[in-house]
Amino acid sequence: MKKALRVSPDENGNQIGSRAGILSWSEAGRITENTFLRTYGYPGDKMEETGEISMWGMNGRSDSFLDSSLLFYDMDTNNGQSGAPVLNPSNRMIAVHNAAYTIREGSSERTINGGPKIRRDFTNLFNQMNQ
Repeated sequence: MKKALRVSPDENGNQIGSRAGILSWSEAGRITENTFLRTYGYPGDKMEETGEISMWGMNGRSDSFLDSSLLFYDMDTNNGQSGAPVLNPSNRMIAVHNAAYTIREGSSERTINGGPKIRRDFTNLFNQMNQ
């Protein structure tokens, strides 16, 4: 089941985007290896270190392991960052960070961070919700 949160305008009729800003997104398509990526989130290890909840930015590169629905990258993330946007060089969200994955390549395996790409089904859902 797909769910979305709709936020009503405030008492003055202002939409949430006029107060919080709007993050642009686009369908990820095929991301090539070594594409520069960025994410921002609230890593739990930093809260433990500093005693404060604060946003941190990370950057890295897309991985050579290609998947039609998931994007993999070498950005260092931590618990608490699930749901953070993954941005392309144009600062458009192309994926959502959600986990570390174990990738098996031949007889070896490794762990790498990743998340679902923004794909056509997301675009279709978004367009249906805004009709």
